[in-house]
Amino acid sequence: MRFLVVCMRRRGVPIAKERLAREAAVSGELLVVEHRDAALSRTIRVAQLKDPAEPIGGDLLPALYDAQLLWVAPQGFTLGGFERIEVGTVTTDYAQSWWCRGI
Repeated sequence: MRFLVVCMRRRGVPIAKERLAREAAVSGELLVVEHRDAALSRTIRVAQLKDPAEPIGGDLLPALYDAQLLWVAPQGFTLGGFERIEVGTVTTDYAQSWWCRGI
């Protein structure tokens, strides 16, 4: 399904609520799949926002690992988890939440 997604954190730090309304939403196909994570030695749910125009790949945002539904309301829902950011040879996991609204 197509959704508008707003990332609610930057490098693990929550964005202030008054700023969230001004954050640019990213439009794409939201997929949630189970994935065997070697680093965690278990199966997790991974949320991905894909570009429907790209047949392969096309990630619009870093994947949301260990995705969990946090809340649902008429205006949308929030998924929580963490994102993995790679800089050179260093990989860091940061807390992340996505505010998702259907389009």
